[in-house]
Amino acid sequence: MFTLLPLLLCSPVFSQDALGLFHKMQDALGGAGKIAAIHDLEQRVRAESWDGSSGRLIGVVHKRTRWVRPNSSV
Repeated sequence: MFTLLPLLLCSPVFSQDALGLFHKMQDALGGAGKIAAIHDLEQRVRAESWDGSSGRLIGVVHKRTRWVRPNSSV
């Protein structure tokens, strides 16, 4: 319970820092206009999974993330 107290006391400062960080992220990606122009996004990742105790390969993992903007013209 005592560990949450500092977070509650400094939450306005944290939210301002978060907003500044969000704007920096937008700028790094080309600005809010370019981000808003994205209609869909697909990311595919391939990774190998290893057993930490023996160091042996367990297998290959594939991850696919897809985001499609909702149609707001309806």
